[in-house]
Amino acid sequence: MDLEKRQATSTASALKPHYSTIQNTCIAAPEVTEGPYYLRNELIRTDLREGQAGTSLYLDIGVLDITTCKPATNVFVEIWACSAQGVYSAFSQTGGSGGGGGGGGGGGGMSSGKTDNNNFLRGGYTTNANGVVELLTIYPGFYTGRTVHIHTMVHQNVKTSTNGTIVSSPTTLRHIGQIFFDEALNTRVLAQSAYQGSGQSHTLNSADSILRQANSGGYSAFASVTQLGSALSDGLL
Repeated sequence: MDLEKRQATSTASALKPHYSTIQNTCIAAPEVTEGPYYLRNELIRTDLREGQAGTSLYLDIGVLDITTCKPATNVFVEIWACSAQGVYSAFSQTGGSGGGGGGGGGGGGMSSGKTDNNNFLRGGYTTNANGVVELLTIYPGFYTGRTVHIHTMVHQNVKTSTNGTIVSSPTTLRHIGQIFFDEALNTRVLAQSAYQGSGQSHTLNSADSILRQANSGGYSAFASVTQLGSALSDGLL
């Protein structure tokens, strides 16, 4: 599990969300595959970037209890995504081209084939009293076979370890999903130098089968994104 490495890159401070309440701009349902690059026992932190190149992306994620339609407080939201060059931490030698299929057991397992001990663009934190958590990452790149996306899991009643991680378990898992972005925004972001020259093939939203699944049944799997300044370098929310 490389606990020493994970502890060294963990921080337990919370970012104050830009949005104080749930905006309902992206409903990450129905559930879809966790994919082949999931790691269990996620780091507890809100800034996931670790110096990775790319446009900063503030993700304000709100969680609702579907039985009460009230904000779900103190639930752990974790995300992971590939770098601007289409590489997942811990799997850098795979090239990020494993598609979107099967994963590591719904929060209790872990994908096989780790090639390194890196943890960039992975982590999570608990929702506040309004059911909202803000996580700071980068706008992800792409890899062959998939459009631009971010993976997410929601856990309830998680236990934590002294090394700054959660204890992943299928019994705490409440949702597995993926978040997607408008193609026009993808085009703008991917035109920047940090996203160029990966050698990967870019799959458009219209050709991504997992996006079609996540965006079915009247649900929206697309995040509503605002540019924070006059340029992409100012970040996105």
